[in-house]
Amino acid sequence: MTETTLSPLMAGAVPAGFLVVESGSLLGQRFPLPQAPGALLLGRERICNARFDPDRDRLVGRTHARIEVRQDGLYLVDLNSANGTFREDGVAVRGAIPLTSGMRFQLGGEGGPWLSIQISSPIQALHVSPPQSQVQTLISRPTEQPVIVHLPSQGSLATAAIPVPALRQPQREPEPALASVIPPPVLVDPVVAEHRKLFWRQVMLISALLLSACVLGVLFGLRDGGAGSVESGGNAESQ
Repeated sequence: MTETTLSPLMAGAVPAGFLVVESGSLLGQRFPLPQAPGALLLGRERICNARFDPDRDRLVGRTHARIEVRQDGLYLVDLNSANGTFREDGVAVRGAIPLTSGMRFQLGGEGGPWLSIQISSPIQALHVSPPQSQVQTLISRPTEQPVIVHLPSQGSLATAAIPVPALRQPQREPEPALASVIPPPVLVDPVVAEHRKLFWRQVMLISALLLSACVLGVLFGLRDGGAGSVESGGNAESQ
């Protein structure tokens, strides 16, 4: 069974009847029943239409029961409450049972609040306008007329030049000039170059003279040593 949406009484609508609370925290209150299709939720939750006090009516469940207003009458449905819903004869409510005017029932069993139904007018189905998308609208279509297109003769056709947008060439970064890459040649002053040549010539000449002096010194040293040894040998023989 499709669950019925909670439907509070619409402004200006005639209620199908009233739910009268005979005991409990809502004692003496009357709740109007909406026209079909609609429902009235009973319990301790804030969403309930008839909301009982959570501290005083502890036998009432959070969403205990629901009164459904259908086109064929009123029905009481227990929403699997922990303490159950009972008719006046003590029989537990199972599923959906029809309600008649003056019928009493109790929420939560012994100690729970008693409620009764008062039907004041025949249940009428609310007229709900269908959505705009479901309304059939007749649209008269205009009579289709043939469309005559006059084409110019082949000789009168003029060739129109269609401008073609120029393609933009990708901009390349300028290549660095060779002059900035190759280092410039080092210019040497000819006078400085000539002085360098004279300097190195003098160094070579001095080196050669020193080498020659060393060689001559060694030769003279060897010669003097040989002469001394000969003289010492002659003196020894004469003695």
